[in-house]
Amino acid sequence: MEKIEILSPVGDKTSFYASIRSGCDAVYLGLPKFNARLKAENISLENLFELVQYAHLKNVKVYVTMNTLLSNAEIKEAVALVGECLKAGVDAFIVQDLGLISLLKTTYPKIVLHGSTQLGVHNVRGAKVAKSLGLSRIVLSRECTLADIESIIKNVDIETEVFVQGANCICFSGNCYLSSIMCGASGNRGECKQLCRLPFTLTDNQKELKGYTLSPRDNCMLEKLNKLMSLGVTSLKIEGRLRQVGYVTVATSIYRRAVDSILQGVSFDISQAKSDLSRVFARGEYTSGYMDNNCIVDPTCNNHLGVYIGTAIGVNKFKDLFKVTMDINKNIVTGDGLKFVFKDNTISVGVGNVERFGKNTIVFVKNKIDIGAKVYLSHDTTFESSIADYSKHKKLEIYAEVIGGKNIVVEYSCENINVKKIGDIVEFPRNVSLDPSRIKEQLSRVDPQIFEVSKCDVVSDNAYVAISTLNEIRRTCINELISKLTRVEPIQINNIETNSTSSNRTTTFDKLAIVNEYTQISTLSNTYDALILSPQVYSTQVISKFESNYHKYFKSPLIISLPIICRTQDQKIIDECVDKFKNNCIFVANNIYALSYADKSNVWAGTGLNIVNEYSAKVVSDLGVKEIIGSFEKWTSRISSSYKASVSTLMTITSCPVKLLYGCDCASCKYNNNLKFVGTNFELKVSRIKIANCYFELMCKSKNYGNINIEDKRI
Repeated sequence: MEKIEILSPVGDKTSFYASIRSGCDAVYLGLPKFNARLKAENISLENLFELVQYAHLKNVKVYVTMNTLLSNAEIKEAVALVGECLKAGVDAFIVQDLGLISLLKTTYPKIVLHGSTQLGVHNVRGAKVAKSLGLSRIVLSRECTLADIESIIKNVDIETEVFVQGANCICFSGNCYLSSIMCGASGNRGECKQLCRLPFTLTDNQKELKGYTLSPRDNCMLEKLNKLMSLGVTSLKIEGRLRQVGYVTVATSIYRRAVDSILQGVSFDISQAKSDLSRVFARGEYTSGYMDNNCIVDPTCNNHLGVYIGTAIGVNKFKDLFKVTMDINKNIVTGDGLKFVFKDNTISVGVGNVERFGKNTIVFVKNKIDIGAKVYLSHDTTFESSIADYSKHKKLEIYAEVIGGKNIVVEYSCENINVKKIGDIVEFPRNVSLDPSRIKEQLSRVDPQIFEVSKCDVVSDNAYVAISTLNEIRRTCINELISKLTRVEPIQINNIETNSTSSNRTTTFDKLAIVNEYTQISTLSNTYDALILSPQVYSTQVISKFESNYHKYFKSPLIISLPIICRTQDQKIIDECVDKFKNNCIFVANNIYALSYADKSNVWAGTGLNIVNEYSAKVVSDLGVKEIIGSFEKWTSRISSSYKASVSTLMTITSCPVKLLYGCDCASCKYNNNLKFVGTNFELKVSRIKIANCYFELMCKSKNYGNINIEDKRI
């Protein structure tokens, strides 16, 4: 079994050093612009060189996230920013925007690009398209099953990265428009408001479930590690650039120990590891993502609670604070975090002064706590500081000659790189000589976080050399050695104009309607030029029946919307549909897998591809796409006026709301067309899509967003 990469999240400099100390093989981080975690502190360009150099001295790679959609006006700046990162020695870039991918490959031919999970690669066809675009790795969609991952690895020569720990998204990544439309804050721009974490009532007018019904539990893949490694997954990704350093430390070190145990064939206590992980962050019980169960929501919990440790038994006013007496089973210290839970109220506090009174513990807080409130330890500083240091040290060998009447010679060697310094002639001792042990001590004073001196030989005849001379020689040699160890290859840059080269297009039809197989076609023929069929059930039989009826009223070709999600089990069905109707129908690609049909079929780029700039438009046009329906994103002008469109699907999910509501299995499915999520200010209607698997679209009311009037007529 080959070694596998552990990839850790970095939201600031503290978590950067913690990740490396905890045993990661690579880190991913964002700069203040063009990354999908703009709420994180992130890393400044000024600090990047220093951090990359440190990481490389530890044999740790650095990946920079450029994983947002970009407007035409932003592309040039983004390309230039990547150039600065390359000068710092960044190893790879995680990207989403198809136009940026193309420009980066053209501008910097040797650049290494990883396709972001926002691209939604989850099947063999999508992986092949990603490879054709020049991506060397794909961050697989969280919705991938083990069968999907295995199929991709067996059939496509591309690296794979899989999320193994941290937050899950309820929506298929890259195609969540809830925050964008409702708040003007796009998840595809790093601004997500996480409206899915709010309370929603799930109901079908027969039964209802209140709580956090759109909030998924956190991911933990420890039970799947052996399988993922045996399949040949390249990288295990820990989510969490917005989380505290304690989480990064614990999660990285646990996956380090787990992977090493598998490689060494020794036992590893998964149960204890999961318990330790839950101490730093967990939304209820962990889930293995979408691999085992397509209902991953815990409606009782939308945030980290911590470990239950006792109860608040007394509360008294103390000056401008409240003195809280607790009966707890854990010694807490300054710096810990507590949560007090009473009925529906949760209060989080940081622990300052701690007092003991007999068997009880006393803390002082700003907010009044209810007597009887349950006490949870949400931040355990003692536990987090106990994590082992997995820092990688470079072995350093030192040789020195300090002989009277000869030039001083000092040589430092590390990883087959030698740095030699010849100094001034050494004085013969007068009143005092310098002991060889002191010479060794001075020459060995290197950064213990980077180097470990494995050998230091000094040849001396008790001659004298100034300590300041030794220090200067050491600093000069170490700086030169570090420079050679972390040398950045010259960047090959092709000077190109980052101006659009794709011409404005006019759409084939002025007025379109999105329909399903139950729509009454006869009522639409006088209003629309053509219909886009988005079936509730994908099959050749369903589409054939609809097409036959369609041509009674329309002379234009039927347009068939291909699903955003198409797992391995679904692929055969979609292939059959495309093959049967490729000569008479138009297909709308809403995920990059569907672009692979463009060489043999009439394919349009749909809203799901998030085409928001002319460079992305050129990419899909070069792949054979005939027309483009612009992204549903609210922030963008959608390329030009001729690409404007509307569509009402705000989220596409694989977590089954029917199972959540009824606790049923697929054989006893109780889905009906009245299913919806009701929030405080809005509601989302649920529409089920069936291929081999079931998926669910969350819909809002239809609106018009431009001169391509695409209306939703689905039931």
